[in-house]
Formats: sequence, structure tokens, C-alpha cells
Amino acid sequence: SPPVSPSPPPPVCENFPWAQVFVTDPNKEYTLTAQVQAGESGYLENTLAIAVQPASDATDATLALLKDDALDAFGNPVTCLKVGAGEIITPVKGKCYELEFTGGQISTYTINVSAPAQMQGVAVLAKNPAVIDLKQGETTVEAANQLCGDAPYPLAIAGYVPGSDVFQHAKIDLDQAA
Repeated sequence: SPPVSPSPPPPVCENFPWAQVFVTDPNKEYTLTAQVQAGESGYLENTLAIAVQPASDATDATLALLKDDALDAFGNPVTCLKVGAGEIITPVKGKCYELEFTGGQISTYTINVSAPAQMQGVAVLAKNPAVIDLKQGETTVEAANQLCGDAPYPLAIAGYVPGSDVFQHAKIDLDQAA
């Protein structure tokens, strides 16, 4: 039989990726890190809406389904759960998390990847484009798949004013502790 060709690498994003799938190990601990520079946020509050969903694999088809679920979650503000620094986020289909943090400070959130059992990875979808990194110690792990460019969400949560000359400078890292 012919050799199996490897999966193509995820697209290289010219802008920030706004959706990424990371392969995770249920026996390891992961940390999401968010930061907005003080005085440079276009938001009235220092928040960022994200969806963290279980992923069965990192295929384009799975990412498309997760994107649709995130769109539904972001479209219904009632589904957005406020999460303060240090709190736990469990990947849930159809749930939106509103990260709360202080501008200029790094805030961390624990990602619970131990359930469900069939979960092979985690998808992080940001309502606005953001830098999303997965690290194992100090080493950055490449996303298994991602969507690039401007997120398809016309308005951000917490009062972003479109057309403003002020842009959000957000960085999100997903760190893995051995």
C-alpha cells in the first residue's frame, strides 16, 4: 500500500489566529495565560471572551464544528461565565468564558483537561483575535490546527468600540505542567 502522507501543517497566520486546537494529555495540567497591556485596551473593562471546547481531533471538520458552537455561545451573552484569575476553566461545548484581568498584569487560569474521557485536545476560540500559545515548560508547542485572520464577531464583549484607534494587545498562552 502507498505510504500515508502526513497531515499538512496548520496555516501560517499573517494576523493573530483566533481559533486553535491543541492536543492535550489528560494526565497533565495546563494553564491559560492572558495579558492586556495597561492603558492600551479598547475595552471598557479588561475582559476577553473565549470558548474553550473539548476536541476529539484536530481536523478541519472538527475545527469548523467547534467554530459554529463558539459562534452560538458568543451570540448568547447568557452563556458567558465570568472567570477571575486563578479559577478553573473546563472545556464545555456551547459555553463562553469571559476572562477578567487587570491591564498590564498577567492572569492565569487552570484548564481542566481530565474530562470528558474521549477528549483528545482542547480548542481555544477568542472572540477577538489574540495570540494563543501552548507551552510545555519553556518550549512552545505548535497548534495542531488553527483559523487565521479577523474573527467573525462584529462586536467584542464588554464594550469595545469599533473604529477606535485603540487596539487590544492581548496575549493568551496555554502552558503545560509535567
